[in-house]
Amino acid sequence: MKKIGFVFLYIFVCAIFSGCTSGGNSNQITSIDTNKLQPGNEYYQCEMHKEIISDKAGNCSKCDMKLIQRKKQ
Repeated sequence: MKKIGFVFLYIFVCAIFSGCTSGGNSNQITSIDTNKLQPGNEYYQCEMHKEIISDKAGNCSKCDMKLIQRKKQ
């Protein structure tokens, strides 16, 4: 009987901690296609994750670093 209680407690604790660490980044980044941009247009990109591209300033959804402003060449 004690084993069953311990198993339920373990599952409960795991469920709580997995819910607390599941991302939860409130900065929603809208990905854009840089191929559609005209030369001189600005966009924002993460230095570490080059696939994270946005049309507005913010933070990277993977590492939370500030996005760097870039201009289409």
